[in-house]
Parts: sequence; C-alpha cells; structure tokens
Amino acid sequence: MGCKPMQTDVVVIGAGLAGLTAAWQAAALGQRVRVVTKGWGATHWGGGCIDVLGYYPRDEGPPLESPAAGLQALIASQPEHPYALVGLEAIDRALQALQALCAAAGYPLHGSLERNWWLPSAAGGVRPTCLAPETMIKGDLRRREPMLLVGFDPFLDF
Repeated sequence: MGCKPMQTDVVVIGAGLAGLTAAWQAAALGQRVRVVTKGWGATHWGGGCIDVLGYYPRDEGPPLESPAAGLQALIASQPEHPYALVGLEAIDRALQALQALCAAAGYPLHGSLERNWWLPSAAGGVRPTCLAPETMIKGDLRRREPMLLVGFDPFLDF
C-alpha cells in the first residue's frame, strides 16, 4: 500500500521568510503549493522585523530616516541593483501586501517606506528597520520619553 500522490503545482524548499513568502504568493495565484523544510526555518529565530534599507550609501554612517529616500538614491546610482530592477512602487506594494497578510493573521507589522524604526539591537546598537511588530515599536530610540532597559549580568547579549 503506497501513499496517494499529491497534486502539486509548486514546491518551495525552505520555511524561512523567503520560502514562506514564495509559497504564499504562489497560493494566492491559485497554485497548489507544498513547502518542504527541515527544521524551523529562519522565522523561528528572527525577531519579526522587515528590513528594507537601513543604511545608504555605506553601513558606516547614521541609520537612514527614510528607506524611500535611500531607495531612490540607490536606484539612481545602481540601475542593476535588484531594488532598481523591481522598482520603488513594487517594493511598496509588496510591503503593504505583507502587512495585510500579517494583520489578517493577528500579527500586525507597523511602518512604511517613509520612515525606519530605530530599534535597539541585542548587541546594544541601533537597528534601522522598515516594518516591526507592535510589541517592538515602543522601543523606537527616537522617542523622547524615558525608557527602562533591562539586562542580566551573565547574559551580555540579552
């Protein structure tokens, strides 16, 4: 007795953000999708933020206030870059679609290409990110209100 063959149009290998996004988009187009994975995928370990462009032109300067402004400069100076090939409008539409999906699943992502969040990293630096879960946005380091930061002595990266 064997298993009944599955009818599949698209096989996605990997359950990280890229794999799950590819599977979601294929399913939204009416394809029968199977995701093949070993383990949890990067989404299990990640913080849930979506980074688009945090620094430009180099990582050495201050974080970008606006990913849209940075993307416009990048697209103008590097026309072969993947962001330039896709275009600013398509990037914005993709982010909005992801936000709608996450909101429908009860895990809203806040933000836009107009303004990065500046969130603390585990190493104590500033991490610019475009979209962030509601549970993190109160940690935006540009807020001009008192914040309580907590750490544990034996865990330097906590």
